[in-house]
Amino acid sequence: MDARDRLTTGQVKDRAAAARELAERGDWSDMELLVRAATTEKSPSVRLYAAAAAADIAAAHRGASGQRKMTRKQRDELHTWAGSIDPVDNPSILGLLSAAGDKRAVDRLCRALRDPRSGVRAGAAIALRRLALSAAAADDRYLPGAIRKLLAHPKLPVDAIADVTRLIGECGWIDLRDALGRAASTGGAAAEAATEARQRLSDRDPSGVWLSSGTDVLLPEPAEPGPWMIVVDMTIHRPDGQAPLGDHRLLRAPRVAKEGSFDTLQIDGETFYRLAGGELTAFVEAAQTDLAGDAAAWIASQLEGEEGPAAERARALATWRSGDLEAADALLSSLSKPKADVLWWRAQVLHGLGRPDEAKAMAARFLKKAPKKSPFRADAEALVARA
Repeated sequence: MDARDRLTTGQVKDRAAAARELAERGDWSDMELLVRAATTEKSPSVRLYAAAAAADIAAAHRGASGQRKMTRKQRDELHTWAGSIDPVDNPSILGLLSAAGDKRAVDRLCRALRDPRSGVRAGAAIALRRLALSAAAADDRYLPGAIRKLLAHPKLPVDAIADVTRLIGECGWIDLRDALGRAASTGGAAAEAATEARQRLSDRDPSGVWLSSGTDVLLPEPAEPGPWMIVVDMTIHRPDGQAPLGDHRLLRAPRVAKEGSFDTLQIDGETFYRLAGGELTAFVEAAQTDLAGDAAAWIASQLEGEEGPAAERARALATWRSGDLEAADALLSSLSKPKADVLWWRAQVLHGLGRPDEAKAMAARFLKKAPKKSPFRADAEALVARA
């Protein structure tokens, strides 16, 4: 029995699981079935999952990250479905408006944020956040103006003030910095949101190692990592060359199945997440042959002061790839209990420094320690023979 059949039969847990499955694998033809479940299903949890699944499917049609762009007919269907359900019964149905993403959707969500019922406001805040953080909204000129107008509304509830203020910081709307005063003077959570937003609006440096999400914000990411780029001094460094960064949007956004929010860069409809900590050190080793020059030097500088063997290895490797052989030799020689690949890296550094005897000895040490199937064995044997 497929997920479409299981959505309407069996136990509650089975119906809920079917809705979650459709969220990942469903397409537009499943939308009507999911909306019906979100409207008529007796179980509140199944209604919630069905509405969320419909929102996920619709969000994959906003045209970001190489997605197909929904037709006018599909957008009209979203408005019809969202208008047919009282958000008091299922606030998650407002998520359909986040995928519609047009002026009509923005206006309705802003009105819902003024609703006297807290559940409706919460659903609207989630939907508006998803609408605004999508890469499809990067060039939206109407949305920031609507947010400014909403924040100035005299009857906007305190929780909505905090939600909207937080969104300004997450979206990097610098032009709305002056609108944060309302939240700051409100106090409590709203004032905290204003402080957080001001901090995010002041930190606009796009420098970093960025990995493509392969999809839009708040959609499940593919298992295989996407392409990467390194941004240094407003220049993009990729394996195939360099280019000016150009128009971009710097955000703070969530990731599916991960806790917290993350530095996010959107460019040409694609969403990238900044690598840090363990993700950054793993990237250095995985992409080592593609690192060079200023980009590698920048990574090495970011790893200064990081503790642990993995970070030390990554810093030494990035330093070598930057071309600073003297510093790389010092870093590599300081590593305690070096693994076989470190010996091979240092052999190449010593060879580059014009110290062939030491390079030969280091390569020989590598050959004794490395597995027989090491991808570096043939090159090491050649270096020993050359030296």
